[in-house]
Amino acid sequence: MTVQTPTGNNELLGQAVAVRKISRLERLLGPDNYRILQGLLKTPASISGTVLIVFFILMAVAAPLLAPPLNPNDPYKILVMALKHNPSPWAQNGNPGHRTFPSGGRQ
Repeated sequence: MTVQTPTGNNELLGQAVAVRKISRLERLLGPDNYRILQGLLKTPASISGTVLIVFFILMAVAAPLLAPPLNPNDPYKILVMALKHNPSPWAQNGNPGHRTFPSGGRQ
């Protein structure tokens, strides 16, 4: 297989080929990921959406530091003392559609 090189006047060939400078970030990410990153940071709506998503991801990662479990030995244990309370008089009937008021009237 022989490689053929163009012969003659090649001035127009150099002008026809679009050559752009590739940045270090584009070399690091690759052309497809770089294009996605440019799209995410182009408009104000996409910037605010990206900031919100990054904020919620950071909150999820930092959740154990922000709200540590009360019992580190068993973080899934529910505190029973927090659940012991008397039901309100509105819920004593057991039927949420038919509420009996403490005075005996209906809603």
